[in-house]
Amino acid sequence: REWRLLEENLATQSLLTDSDPWQTHRDAAAIYFDCRRQGITIRSSVDCWIAQQVLNVDGLLLHGTPGLEQMTVAQAFAVRDALFKLREEGIARSVGFSAHGYFDKAAALIDAGGFDHCLLSYGYLARGHDKLLSQRMINLRNACVAKARRRGMGIAAMKVMAAGVLGPWAPYIAPDWDHERLARLPGAAMRYVLNDPRVDMLLIGMRTKADVDANIGVLSGDLHYTEHDRGLLAEFCARAFENDVLKNMTIE
Repeated sequence: REWRLLEENLATQSLLTDSDPWQTHRDAAAIYFDCRRQGITIRSSVDCWIAQQVLNVDGLLLHGTPGLEQMTVAQAFAVRDALFKLREEGIARSVGFSAHGYFDKAAALIDAGGFDHCLLSYGYLARGHDKLLSQRMINLRNACVAKARRRGMGIAAMKVMAAGVLGPWAPYIAPDWDHERLARLPGAAMRYVLNDPRVDMLLIGMRTKADVDANIGVLSGDLHYTEHDRGLLAEFCARAFENDVLKNMTIE
C-alpha cells in the first residue's frame, strides 16, 4: 500500500459529491430518526441513489447509533435481510454493520453469519458514541473481533481518537502540555489499535489538510506500538478522566 500527501486543491475539497457515480462512503445517519415518519425505506433510498447516478456502492452498513442500538436483534435481522438482497442484486458489493457499543447485539449479528465486514469502536480510551465502555463491554468487543476474524470478515475500527479526545480536543484537556507532546497522541492512538493485526482499517475523522497529512505521515512510518506510546497515552488519559465531560459520561 502506498500513501502520499494530498495536493492542496484535493485536500481542501470535498472528494465525494451526491452525484458521484463511484461514491464509496456516505453517512446517512442524520436522517435515520425521520425515516419511519417520512415513509423512507431501504429500497426507496436505493432508488434515490440510482436516480442520482450513484451506481457503484462498495459497502452498505446497518448503522449503529442511531440504528442497531435502538433495535432488537430481530429487527436488526430484518434490516440485514434487506441489505443482503441488495448485495444479491449487485447494487452493493458488500454488507456490514457498525456498533459503538452494545456488542452483545453485534455478537449476535456476527454469529448469524452473512456479513462481509463490521465497524467497531476500538481505541485506547474506550468509548462509544456518547458513553464510556465498561470492562464487560470491552471484553464483548474483543470477542466480536475474534468471532469476526474467524468468519473471515473485514474489521474496521472507529473512535480510535475517542471522538477527538486524543486529537483536536487534547489541548483543552491538557493545556499545560506542549505542542510536540500533544502532536504525538494521535500517532500513539493509531499504533495502539494497529497493534492488533486483526484490524484491517481505521476510520478517523479529519477536518483539515493538516490532519490528513499528519495521519498519512504516521501510517507511512514505523507502526510498532512502543512503551513510549503506552506511557504517553496512560498519562494523558489519566488527565482526561479528571475532565468533567468524561466524568459525567454514562458507562455502558
